Amino acid sequence: MEQVIQLTGRIAKVFPAQSGVSQRTGNQWISQEYLLEYFAWSGARYPDKIVFRVFGEDRIKQWNLKELEENVTVTLRFDAHEYDGRWFNEVSASNVTKGNAATQQPAVQQRPADGGTGAAPAATQQGTGAAPFPPQVDANGNPTQGEGKADDLPF
Repeated sequence: MEQVIQLTGRIAKVFPAQSGVSQRTGNQWISQEYLLEYFAWSGARYPDKIVFRVFGEDRIKQWNLKELEENVTVTLRFDAHEYDGRWFNEVSASNVTKGNAATQQPAVQQRPADGGTGAAPAATQQGTGAAPFPPQVDANGNPTQGEGKADDLPF
């Protein structure tokens, strides 16, 4: 069963577009890579990062992703290919949503490609919304805003 993952975060970097001509069909192609920063869990101090690829000029123009753009939800697909005896992962975007709709999505969500009829568990953690990058802390590592201890543990 094919799995896709949705991540919500900000576009930290937009890499230059790459293009070429398919050796098999002779058609031209274009793709572009992006670095997405996201918080995998609500208590994280620093964001995780993933590089993903958007393939096709129509999708690149339609989604129009810009550097430092916030609240972007990317649906990712994963594949691997072999070259010269080594295997390489390919992470590609199958859908992108921006703005308020993205903030209502979990930060990390797995769902089956068949629309949710599989037995795989759903969301792993609720998103952090518009969390700062990174949170402000004092010299001792304690948060500078809010009340209570940094870890809020009872002991």
